[in-house]
Order: sequence, then structure tokens, then C-alpha cells
Amino acid sequence: MIVHSFGPRDASCFGAWEPAHAPRLRRAVLLLQPAGWEYLRAHRAMQLLAKQLASAGCDVFRFDYAGTGDSWGDDDVQTLERWRQNVVDAADELQGLASVDRVSLVGLRLGARMAIEAAVGGEFTVERLVLWDATVFADDLLPTAMEGAASSWLDARDHDAMPSLMEPTAVLSALARSDAALRLEPSLPVLRVQSTNAPVAHDLDELPSELLSSEEPPCWVEERDFGAGAVPATLLAGITRWICT
Repeated sequence: MIVHSFGPRDASCFGAWEPAHAPRLRRAVLLLQPAGWEYLRAHRAMQLLAKQLASAGCDVFRFDYAGTGDSWGDDDVQTLERWRQNVVDAADELQGLASVDRVSLVGLRLGARMAIEAAVGGEFTVERLVLWDATVFADDLLPTAMEGAASSWLDARDHDAMPSLMEPTAVLSALARSDAALRLEPSLPVLRVQSTNAPVAHDLDELPSELLSSEEPPCWVEERDFGAGAVPATLLAGITRWICT
């Protein structure tokens, strides 16, 4: 893994590149993280997915959105437009690192919505799209995202101790208002990944796609009260196969 900053010099983001192992497939995969506490809980699973994809021959890049993790800025820079641009900048960075002209996107939870935004935006060519436990797609799903630790970005037990990890309310509200703008090309290969007991994004029911499901617990829900989520080995292997074949 090679870590470095990318994007504008005065507002750079933290990125981590997993170079492809030989033989290279000349495929690049951008991982789009969830937010807040879900980001922390899913970190281990996303890191392992990056390593598996790299071992299979893909160049893989993951990053922290502006105002989160090790990237520039505080809570006040967490906006939908800025995060959209972060995705575009990350894709451009990955294309340069991997010497390719298209990128596959794997988005988990909020990352799935950001992946759709990027695919619709057209700033770069998306080769394949993986939507993993996507949920934030309509106004009636917004309250679900704001509930307790089992299904939200916010862990009420640590609300006061770590305010920078609170749910990005402004981003969620903007996403909920922009549903009508979401249009994906029918020819784009899409894989919907569904963990057991995870909310289903019924907004995507009419989307032409393949489905990968598992009885494994969601990686973004805390497991056994130690802060991290489960590692869904079956789903990670399935995503890797779908991207690489």
C-alpha cells in the first residue's frame, strides 16, 4: 500500500493506493467509503477488499472525503458538491497511477450513493459499478440513517466525545433532495450487494443489475462491542470475482 495526498494543494485528500499484482488486468477500482461511524467499522473490510482486488490484478484506490479521516478540513467543509469533486479527483489520480482510461466503482452505504452520482455525472468513464448496502436514496430513508448505532452513522454513546465523526447531515439532506437527477446508463454493468438484515434500497428495484447476497452480518455495524464490524469474506470474494471477470 502506498499512501499520499491528491487533489488541490490547498485542500488535499488522503489516499491509499494498492498497486496491482502481476499479472495485471489493467483494471482500476475506486473504493468509496461510508461516512462517520460506519466508516470506522467498515475500515477493516474495505482494506481487505482492496488487498484482494490488488492480488487479483487490479489497481485499487481508497480515500477520505474532505473534512473526514486524514483529509483536509473540518466538519464545515463536508458538502455534497465537495465530496462529488473528491470522487472525480480520486478517479483522475487512480487513472494516472494505473495508466487506464476507465474506473470501476465500489460504493458502500453512502459511498454507493456517491458512486451513482459519479456515474451519472460523466466526468470520467465508469467501467463497472458495485452498490453495497445502498440505502440513502429517498426522503423516507433519511430518518433511518439518523437512528441508533445498529443502522446509522452516529453512535450516541460517543456523540459528545468525538463530534467530528457525527453523520454529515448536510450531505444526507442534499442527497435526499437530488433523487430525481439519478439516471444510470442501462448498458453499465451493475452489481447490487446485500448483507443480511441490511436495509434494502427499493429505489433501485428497477435498476438492471446482478445481485450478490450473503447471510454474513453487515461490515458497517459494530460487532461484539469492540468498535469494528464483521469481515464478510463471502461478499468480498464475490465482489472481487465480479470485478475481475
